[in-house]
Amino acid sequence: MSPVQRQVLVLLAGGAKDGAIARRLNLSERSVRRQVEALAQRSGASNRFTLALAAIRIGWLPAGH
Repeated sequence: MSPVQRQVLVLLAGGAKDGAIARRLNLSERSVRRQVEALAQRSGASNRFTLALAAIRIGWLPAGH
């Protein structure tokens, strides 16, 4: 996982929307959506919520994030 993907994942797991993540990381919303899609595909998640759960299960994020 790239450093940008990790930052996107942390913010996503915290409930941030794509626009907020983009502003926080100085990225375009399209870039954020691509990162989320890549992470979802890599984890087998079908949506943002299951992506956050999968990230904890896989060990990408610590529990309680």
